[in-house]
Amino acid sequence: YHGLLQNSTRKLFVSCAADSAAVGTIGLNEIDFANRAAELGNMLIGEEAYLGKGCARAALDLLLAYCFQRLNLRRLYLRVYAHNEPAIGLYR
Repeated sequence: YHGLLQNSTRKLFVSCAADSAAVGTIGLNEIDFANRAAELGNMLIGEEAYLGKGCARAALDLLLAYCFQRLNLRRLYLRVYAHNEPAIGLYR
């Protein structure tokens, strides 16, 4: 945990629902401040009761605002499996 906090090239967040339940994760990998870029990763809604409820969209919107407004990044990239249609729909 402390190693992750001290690693300037990664950030990991816990996504929460309106009822303050921790329902998943979202994060950044390979943060490159010199080139103002990072990889979006670790996106997971692990609590089945929260799937399809907009939690991933809310977490992604917050992370995007954080990336572009607070970290001053210009570019995000990600990798997604071709068969993961829910993720592809979210990222479009």
